[in-house]
Amino acid sequence: MSKITLKVDGMTCQHCVMHVKKALEEFESVSDVTVSLEEGRAEFTCSDEAPDLKAFTSAIEEAGYSATPA
Repeated sequence: MSKITLKVDGMTCQHCVMHVKKALEEFESVSDVTVSLEEGRAEFTCSDEAPDLKAFTSAIEEAGYSATPA
């Protein structure tokens, strides 16, 4: 299990937070998603041995935000 933190830019409200959280929860390997509007970050646990950060950042980008590993 890996704890992953991504910096998320472009969130302005709680609806944005919900979109980012939903995008990450689509992955079967992801659990315990926490998204902070104030801190501009998403934290979650991934059960994959080699997490694909690009897939996670791409999912957030498809939701309309930008994301980079923190």
